[in-house]
Amino acid sequence: MKSPISGSLCKSSTRARPIFNLDANFHELNVHYFELRNKEMTPENLENFMILRQIMMRINEITKEINEIYKVFHKM
Repeated sequence: MKSPISGSLCKSSTRARPIFNLDANFHELNVHYFELRNKEMTPENLENFMILRQIMMRINEITKEINEIYKVFHKM
């Protein structure tokens, strides 16, 4: 049985394009994080900020992966 979704994808002649500038958005997120950290970090919440930083590092990795996917599809 043929999927209606895959059939329409094969017929499409447009290429996927980013909807948002992920690099700019991540940079803005980084700025907000460091502003918050500088204002609010205390010895009591240091661990929370460390965890948040790890999450942000993963968001950065995902952003790079998404950008790479767009590059690959743009070359096709």
